[in-house]
Amino acid sequence: MKLNINKLSKKSIIFIFFTLSLITLFSIYVLTYYPADLNTLNQLTSNNTIKKQIDKNNNIVFKSSNSSTGFIFYPGGKVDENAYDYLGIQCANRGITTIVATMPFNLAVFDIDSAEDVIVEYPEIKQWYIGGHSLGGSMAAIQASNTPEKFKRHYSFRILFNS
Repeated sequence: MKLNINKLSKKSIIFIFFTLSLITLFSIYVLTYYPADLNTLNQLTSNNTIKKQIDKNNNIVFKSSNSSTGFIFYPGGKVDENAYDYLGIQCANRGITTIVATMPFNLAVFDIDSAEDVIVEYPEIKQWYIGGHSLGGSMAAIQASNTPEKFKRHYSFRILFNS
């Protein structure tokens, strides 16, 4: 049996070209996102006493003093997490520590379980709510339904809203 080198080379070249094209298109898709309008955010948040913090997992935190209630928020697909600063400030002003989860490639599907890390990092919070915008809301619903029993026993964990 003879191996036709020309046919193999053509198939290999087509496969490599197709694979590189898919990688390029995927990269372009995930690296473009909807940025927050920082001018508007600065105007909305400049007079607030609640300040934005970044935790060790690179999540955005709006901490309410002496709060035992927390809200984990999953951003919408391809939406800059800074776009939710106003929501975080408003929740914190009402006594709810709010954590906006930072997602890889701005897509919550790549880190559905990030709420578990948040819960572990903030043991002082005993009642948790989870929600999100659009794709983030859908992933938050999946996370809430898949929450391990150890978290269900120790925390009140509810979904607030999605999509």
